[in-house]
Amino acid sequence: MNMVLLPVCGSVMCGKDFRHSLKKPSPNYPYGYKTKKPRVVPAFTIQALQKNTRVIPPPKCGIYDPLPPRPTMFRKCYQRGEFPVSIEFTTIGKRLAWKVPIEKLDFHHYLPMFFDGLAEGTYPFNFIVEQGIHDLVTKGSYKVLPVVPQLIIPIKKELIGNSQDAGNLFLV
Repeated sequence: MNMVLLPVCGSVMCGKDFRHSLKKPSPNYPYGYKTKKPRVVPAFTIQALQKNTRVIPPPKCGIYDPLPPRPTMFRKCYQRGEFPVSIEFTTIGKRLAWKVPIEKLDFHHYLPMFFDGLAEGTYPFNFIVEQGIHDLVTKGSYKVLPVVPQLIIPIKKELIGNSQDAGNLFLV
């Protein structure tokens, strides 16, 4: 049993002061009724009806969180193995290894798909897209001009989308 230590009644403190000190909580009394913190209990249980309890708030629904991007046509085609490209790891770093010479590729088919892949943010898709566009534009420059009207829609989607890396579009 815990004992409460009360101040000694002396000539300095006696009578009225002593009675007023009894109303104040004693600092030596560690586990008083008012110092208990409420227990945290799950909602919709009998425990929630008990005294000295606090119900856990419901989880956030995240309605305003940004949605993850939908899989692009580039991702679907790459996972099916439709692109004649692979990543080659060298001592210098990574680069794309084309299985077919770039001059023989159908730019009307491949270049819009690579530009559609600009919305991808995960490895290896983002690396393949950036390097693929760079290789196609630099090595097949005379075939790019007829394809430009087909590139407008994927570029517009990338700029309007919630992507943080929309600025990378102009670095390519």
